[in-house]
Amino acid sequence: MFPVTAEQLRALSSGEPEYILNDFRICLIYNRIRSEVFKNALDGKKAYTCDIMNDDKDKLLKLLFQDFHCSTAVTPLLNGMSNLLIDWS
Repeated sequence: MFPVTAEQLRALSSGEPEYILNDFRICLIYNRIRSEVFKNALDGKKAYTCDIMNDDKDKLLKLLFQDFHCSTAVTPLLNGMSNLLIDWS
């Protein structure tokens, strides 16, 4: 996994259509979550939790269910965010 800064993401927006930027952003977020899930599983943990934007949750859940057999819980938070719990126990 490689770190991506906000400046790098903004630099992509100069010539790309909006839908490409959104899909790329979702892929970056998903790959980070996926990496953390694998890391936690190797450490013997049975769940992972993180905060995501409400606008992203449907796409992220769709990707998660394609890769993992798990249960999830999405709890709404303030300011357009949600807490995502992924449980594979």
